[in-house]
Amino acid sequence: MLATGGPIVPVLPSELPAAWREFLTSDPGGPTGHYQHGDELRECGRSGGPPLPFGGNLGLVRVAALESGGFRTDLGWGARRIPCEETELLHRLARRRGRILYLPDAVIDHHVEAERVSPAAWVRWHRGLGRAHARLAPPANAGERLRRSARHLARAAWWSLRGRTLLARRESAQSLGHALELLRGD
Repeated sequence: MLATGGPIVPVLPSELPAAWREFLTSDPGGPTGHYQHGDELRECGRSGGPPLPFGGNLGLVRVAALESGGFRTDLGWGARRIPCEETELLHRLARRRGRILYLPDAVIDHHVEAERVSPAAWVRWHRGLGRAHARLAPPANAGERLRRSARHLARAAWWSLRGRTLLARRESAQSLGHALELLRGD
């Protein structure tokens, strides 16, 4: 075994509007970390299995994580809010020999502060996810950087024109974050 993960149940502030609460409760991942995949012990990241676990309820075999290079320090919830440090490490671990298991009885409650689940924070989180995607698949050269930046800026604009639905806001934020990270160019 290389890693384990278990259900993450968001516990949201009581003052949230009912429709927003319902959406956040059913939205996988995001700022709530919502992760639930049934009552059976299963292998994660394989065909038909649950996705790789989220960092809020994650156990790692230290030696395996270190042998795989550990966490990337350019990802994580620092000042720039770029998620996916555990996801990127888990993808490297999944290529190794061993298993990553979903433990249905290892349930945690994730108490989320109101400022982390406001609509604006939700959009910021998805912008950060777009930044992470750009870092996880960096362009090979300056030409590719410019082409991908232009494509993601156009995609962000297209989704912005689609309206104020949550899908449009999420997709626009992720594309904008991706483009901004590419244009930053470190």
